[in-house]
Amino acid sequence: MHTFNQLRSMLPGGQQDFAWIRAHGLIYVDKTRYLYQLASINQPLLLTRPRRFGKSTLVSTLEELFLHGVAPYDGHESYFKGLEIEQLWPQDPDNEGPFYVLHLDFWGLLKDCTTVAAFKQRLNKQLLHFATEAQLELKTRSTDGLDVFKLLLDAVPDGFVVLLVDEYDAPLTH
Repeated sequence: MHTFNQLRSMLPGGQQDFAWIRAHGLIYVDKTRYLYQLASINQPLLLTRPRRFGKSTLVSTLEELFLHGVAPYDGHESYFKGLEIEQLWPQDPDNEGPFYVLHLDFWGLLKDCTTVAAFKQRLNKQLLHFATEAQLELKTRSTDGLDVFKLLLDAVPDGFVVLLVDEYDAPLTH
């Protein structure tokens, strides 16, 4: 049995990265059965919650799930080991992955931006960086007046990208 101070030291304390929380043995409340249900919907979803209510951790968990699934990788156990989704995910052939996962943090993109044009330029740069990292060949590298996201979707096999947007409301609240 843990003492109160031991349990308190096991709380994530502002850490929002799912893999980091699990790697360090911190407390993580398993709600992954709901992740499986969300992932199985296969259509756009907007999840809103109040500030400091776990949205960034949820986005991080979904990113880990779609990038690596529930199997061990890179010489370590899966971060989903012992969680409910470990039993659900491998039974579904549609979720074999890995998937193209684009994680956008609008707060980070907005940092030091003073105009909408500057934000759009940063967003386009992030999309181009993702395409390069994912080894996707865009039809053009010139993005003047073009919808870079459309170019990206055209380059992805079957046009299927898992798009995770964190701090989606940052442009409105900034």
